[in-house]
Amino acid sequence: SFVDMDKTDPLDAYIIADFARCGRIKSAPWRGAQFLALQRLTLFNNTINKIFLFISILSNTFLYLIDFFMIIKNYIPSLQTIK
Repeated sequence: SFVDMDKTDPLDAYIIADFARCGRIKSAPWRGAQFLALQRLTLFNNTINKIFLFISILSNTFLYLIDFFMIIKNYIPSLQTIK
């Protein structure tokens, strides 16, 4: 049983390779359609994560600039007429 073992990538890879060497893997290899579906799902998930990261960075930058402009506005007399 592998329940009490740590869950790390190198250890998991070693256990899977050991199962393959001993012939204890009973599942069939991935079919082409299943592999393509999983590949597209992974790519979609990666794309969504990159979009969320970009939006987060953009919104934080926008909020920072608004705050910066509000601070600067108090020190420059010509900008105090802007509402």
